[in-house]
Amino acid sequence: MDTVRRDRLSTYGYERHTSNQLTAVAEAGVLFRDTTVSGSWTWPGHAALFTGEPPWVSGARYNEAPARPPIGQMRTDLPTLAERFSEAGYRTASVATNHLLAEDLGLTRGFESIHAGGNDTSTIAKFRETAPSPDDRPTLMLLNLLSAHAPYEAVPGIPFADEHIATIRDAPEGSTLAAMRIDNEGSLSLDPGEQCGDFRCDLKWTGGAMELTPSELDAISDLYDANLVLLDSTMPDAIEIWTTHHPGGIVVVTSDHGELLGEHRMLQHRFAIWPELVEIPLAIVGPGFPAGTKTDVPVQVRDLYPTLLEEAGIAEFDWTLRDAMAGTPRPGPIQAAAWPDPANAQLEALSKPWALHREGDVGVIVTGDHVFQLTPAEAPASMVEAARALLVDPATTSLRSRRSGT
Repeated sequence: MDTVRRDRLSTYGYERHTSNQLTAVAEAGVLFRDTTVSGSWTWPGHAALFTGEPPWVSGARYNEAPARPPIGQMRTDLPTLAERFSEAGYRTASVATNHLLAEDLGLTRGFESIHAGGNDTSTIAKFRETAPSPDDRPTLMLLNLLSAHAPYEAVPGIPFADEHIATIRDAPEGSTLAAMRIDNEGSLSLDPGEQCGDFRCDLKWTGGAMELTPSELDAISDLYDANLVLLDSTMPDAIEIWTTHHPGGIVVVTSDHGELLGEHRMLQHRFAIWPELVEIPLAIVGPGFPAGTKTDVPVQVRDLYPTLLEEAGIAEFDWTLRDAMAGTPRPGPIQAAAWPDPANAQLEALSKPWALHREGDVGVIVTGDHVFQLTPAEAPASMVEAARALLVDPATTSLRSRRSGT
């Protein structure tokens, strides 16, 4: 589920019913209640899922100016999940709405069948076509759905979207809502990435060059929630397609990053590291994942890499998500980082890299000279330095604990 932040899901206690089907999935298996992704947008988020490595190891991140290209390619010497499963005799397929998962961009290296683009309706149709096995091989499939991503559609029939439709439709030319408005044959959406004069609306607001009223921010926030409902409504079809053809298989539902909806005077994602951007959902259903299980052990999305390889019998590791289910703490800290897009370097708030480092209940976010405490307990200086080290002295090997197979 692309661009889904955990705290806006009813599965995790949000007051609106934004994720009824995810709740059903969680009740059928294991719900991880404290999951962090290593980056704050599609490129590093999916690279972490595919390689088990964070962006400062995988290379999938923005490169600081004047480096070219500005977006670093995922390292080719890191074996991907798809490559590992293919080598073990699996059929591998990726079906995605997000165009960044297109074959020529390199993130989906190792998948033998790759589809990217269109919308979630066409992606589900392609998933239905691709899911049946043409041969006797077992299958690994990725399904990426983009409904929660901007532009946020004003979905008719959802009360907290309906209340904004007339306001968006009738917004006068020259207003911020009119600048963000997309009218596609009567289907209204708001996109903070549209131009507000000489600059993108979201970046212009973050930079302090324009203001958004509380009602305008409410419209953005409410439409995001409505799009979560829209995304959730596609899940029954996706799960039915998979379980029809692979009834003994494992289903994992997660996200590649979250979304900012006005918090910290930011909108959308990519530019920073905040909890709203890196705290995401994770649920697993399948043999050996007891229904109704919940765990509060802090984990990372990149922990799916060793977990799925071990579940398939391809490799063994010292620690996987099964250990988290049993209450065994994850080795190593929870970490995430983001580098600035060189195109936005002129904005002070977006000109520095960001890092998060958390151990247990204590955590810290650093950017430039700023240090933000994640909890009331103040992080020690050593934790601040460990966060900074992600940005100035990237590791060249993973801290992930292994037994064999890599």
